[in-house]
Amino acid sequence: MQSARVLSSNGCGPDTTVSGGRIVGVPVALLLLHDLRETYVTAHAAEIACVILGQAANAERDAELVASAEQGLEEAD
Repeated sequence: MQSARVLSSNGCGPDTTVSGGRIVGVPVALLLLHDLRETYVTAHAAEIACVILGQAANAERDAELVASAEQGLEEAD
C-alpha cells in the first residue's frame, strides 16, 4: 500500500498520513469532532440562507416563497 502525506488543510494536522484510504495517526474522537463541527456549520449556513430567502420573499410579497422559506427554517431547526 502507498501512503501519502496529507496537508493540514484537512483539519487533522501536519503529521497525519493517508494509507489505503484511512487517515493514520489521528484519534477517532477527533475525526468525529471535526465531522460534528462541519455539520454544525452547514446547518447554520442553511438556516441563514432560509432567513435571507424569507426576507427577499417578504420584500417581493411572494406568499409562496415566504411559505417555502418558513418550511426551510422549520427543517433547519
